[in-house]
Amino acid sequence: MADITNNFIEGYGAIGALNDAIDIAVDGIGDLPRCEIFGNVIGTVGAPATSNMVHLRRPCNFTDNKLVGGIIVDCIGLFLDLFADCIVSGNRFCEQTKAAIWVAAGANGCQISNNLIEDIPEDSFGVYVDAATNTMITANRFTGVLFIGKPILVLDGGIPVGGECTQITGNQFWDTEGHAGGTFSIVEISVSGGGAKNCLINNNEFDSCGSENPVLNGTFQALIRAEGEQTQIHDNHIRKLTGVGGGDFSFGIRLTNEGSVLGNTVFHDFDNDQAASTMVAIDIDVGPIHGPIICSNNSIDFRGTSALGAGKTTIGIDLNASDNVSCMGNVVNDWTHVGAVANWGFFALAAGNNIYVGNHSIVPSNIAPAKPAGGGLRTDFNSGVGF
Repeated sequence: MADITNNFIEGYGAIGALNDAIDIAVDGIGDLPRCEIFGNVIGTVGAPATSNMVHLRRPCNFTDNKLVGGIIVDCIGLFLDLFADCIVSGNRFCEQTKAAIWVAAGANGCQISNNLIEDIPEDSFGVYVDAATNTMITANRFTGVLFIGKPILVLDGGIPVGGECTQITGNQFWDTEGHAGGTFSIVEISVSGGGAKNCLINNNEFDSCGSENPVLNGTFQALIRAEGEQTQIHDNHIRKLTGVGGGDFSFGIRLTNEGSVLGNTVFHDFDNDQAASTMVAIDIDVGPIHGPIICSNNSIDFRGTSALGAGKTTIGIDLNASDNVSCMGNVVNDWTHVGAVANWGFFALAAGNNIYVGNHSIVPSNIAPAKPAGGGLRTDFNSGVGF
């Protein structure tokens, strides 16, 4: 086992070369002893373009280090490569131009916790999971006045098992825009090959997140966006959901595959915060997929009476044309806005076999058609209007 501790490293390498300040390579076959890397300070290092600050290819404990970049084009702070079953904890990452932490395919089972990731620039990422499985991203803080990149992206890499069982829990996101690759999201589970199944997004806090970039005019953003099958989105807290106000959409949570959305809270105050033209707290848009899809015990509060709410449309829970959704025990408080276009508590284009039980809304809900041919719709024990 090797220890690399309490070093200060900074400086450029040869032009066009991949120069890593620390490179831990695979050594032999079989069990690989863990390396301890802690207490190091790494500044702008490597070649002037396309470099990793630290490259790990075997199991390591990477703790209490400080990595500050920002000059190198396409710089990755910590690259976790094949066989790198690593523990990454208590580090500070700042200003990396491609990603603070990159988890490559095959680097399965990495634990990323209690790190500070700040000031990530546009089109860069906080944590990029590229088809690795069983990654745990826990209790990290993503923040900074310059944080306009995307904090967390999980890809399946076109592999049916890629990205599976990723856990994103207990993280804090403060004043992050989520602009990376033009998709504008804070946490995204992205699928191209049927993978990224059984992921968990749980107990995260989002405060003043989302973009007000005019590029969003006519398009949409989502703080949590999940495409993977059986994603569980539970007990997250979203405050000050933002937007532009030029024909754009802002979603707090957007689920586009089977899964569950339970116990989340979404809040926006139109008296104090910029908003999109259409604000949707929870959006479930999976088409006629036979679930089960569960949307239960969520709390949504849109409020404010100032002119900032003029011309806005707000929807608490939008099921679109989704089918076989159990929508139970949700509460939508949507106070009237001055000059609002429309305010809906619950909205569905075609209710199908959805179930609405024990929900409460203080504004109208549109779940027509009330009961499709053949039945299957339940609307029991709801309160408010429109059920």
